[in-house]
This record gives sequence, C-alpha cells and structure tokens, in this order.
Amino acid sequence: MSDSFTAAPPRTLSALFKGPGDVIIHSADDVEFHLFKKHLEYGAGGFPPAETCANSDEIIQLPESSETLEIFFQFIYPQRSPSLKGLEFEKFMLLAETAEKYEAFALINACQLQLRLSFIHKHPKRILEFAVRHNHQDLIIELAPILVETPLSELEGILSLPVHKAWSRYRENWLLAFQRGLSKIPTHTCLGDQFRGFVFTWLQLLNGDNMGLSRLDWMFSAFPVGSGNSDCCCKAGIHWKGIIQAELNAIPLLDLS
Repeated sequence: MSDSFTAAPPRTLSALFKGPGDVIIHSADDVEFHLFKKHLEYGAGGFPPAETCANSDEIIQLPESSETLEIFFQFIYPQRSPSLKGLEFEKFMLLAETAEKYEAFALINACQLQLRLSFIHKHPKRILEFAVRHNHQDLIIELAPILVETPLSELEGILSLPVHKAWSRYRENWLLAFQRGLSKIPTHTCLGDQFRGFVFTWLQLLNGDNMGLSRLDWMFSAFPVGSGNSDCCCKAGIHWKGIIQAELNAIPLLDLS
C-alpha cells in the first residue's frame, strides 16, 4: 500500500515584501511577508514580539489583514511612505488601530493628519472614541466644538471620566455663550420689518435640546437674501448670527489639564 499525502497549498507572498528577510509574518488572510527584524524594531516600538529570533523558521501569525499590513510595513521600512488619501474610512480605522497597537509612531502621526483632513467632520463620534481610547488630547480638543451640540447622554459610552468632566464644563460654557448671543438682538426697523417676525420664529425654535449653531444655520438658510423677503431684514438676521458666532468663538478651548 503506497503512502499518500496532500501537498501544502502554495503560499501567497506579499507583492511588496516577498524577500529577502529574516522574519516571516502571516496575515489573517494567509499572506506571507518576508521582512528584516532590524527594520521592524526600528520603526515600531511594539513590534516584532521580543521573543522572535532572526533567521528562525518560526512564522509569526498576526490578526491583521494583508491589506492593512502591507500599508503598515511600508511605514515601518526605511522608504518613502504611501499616501493615505482615498483610503475608505473603515479600512483607515483598522490601519490607525494597528499603528497604535504596534507603536508605529510615523504611521500614528500620518493617521492623525489624515483623520483631520478627511474624516473629522464625517465621523466625529467614531474618531472621538478612538482619540479618548488612545489619549490623543489634541484631537479630543479639536473635536469638542464639532460635537458640542451633541447631548452628553449620547457620549457617555465614549468619554472617560476625566474627559467627561472637562467636556461638561466646555459644553456649559458653550451653551451660556450661545444664550448671550441670542440675547443681543440687533436693533432693526424697516418698512416691512420682517426681522421681528424672524426673531420670534427663531427664539421659539431655539429652545431646549434644539438650541445649537447647526439649528441656527438651518433656520437662517430658510430666510435667504433675495427670496422675496426683505433683504435688509435678512441681512439683519445674518448680522445677529455673526454676533452669536463671535460669542461662541470667545469661549476657551476644552481644557484637559
């Protein structure tokens, strides 16, 4: 009776990191990377594992996908780093988490920049959660005015206790400044005097949880100049909005110290 065996399936090699190297890494989707340990040690504080021996036959299995690791290793190696522009948000966040996990500081900085350029206004809650978890205080401070109108109840699962306290103080200052701006209604009279009607409508709508600059933007857009409304009244409303914005701009930044 003859012996039988099943041949091992051919390995898929990374197109960019197929050798030579003294460390072999497998991605979660079974793509193989041949790398030099010295570059990994230099470019990432938490990688590779300390027990990994160069020139060993051991294969290191990582939980990240080959798509994530291929970008990650390009930042680790002494070469020109790729652009992160155009990377879809979910894939980008996987890369950012990988950079944090393995302490790849060049990639961490690149991810911080791209978060601000491409995603901060589209996915502020997700980015705030990421920033709090990894203690990126500058990013948290930058997100505060973007999310300040969000009820605190919606952020309780995101904010740590120290950040929650600071955020509560910041939001209170913001709401007080908004109310001060609302109280500074500019004097305006004209033949039609639609402005008084606008003011009454806005003050009725701007109350409780509805109070906020985005709400104000929506209301002012409903009374555009040249739409049949009195232009001078519309311009007076725009002036009032500017007063409110000036009050908001004057409040101190979120203080995490």
